[in-house]
Amino acid sequence: HKYFEVILVDVNAPEIKSDKDLNWLTEKNSRGRAERGLTSEGKKSRGHKSKKKTTHKVRPSRRANQRQG
Repeated sequence: HKYFEVILVDVNAPEIKSDKDLNWLTEKNSRGRAERGLTSEGKKSRGHKSKKKTTHKVRPSRRANQRQG
């Protein structure tokens, strides 16, 4: 079994909007990060955590790289 820690943040709270470390969450382009695979775990599952010579075939995705002619 794996256990994950989930932190929920109310982006409309005035405390979050005024906090300089957390106010990036309130921006429009930061919403839906998990659905777009932009979180650390999303990048890890797609193989985008390292930038070695051997990982050039996983960008932008394995499927897109296989389709190149």
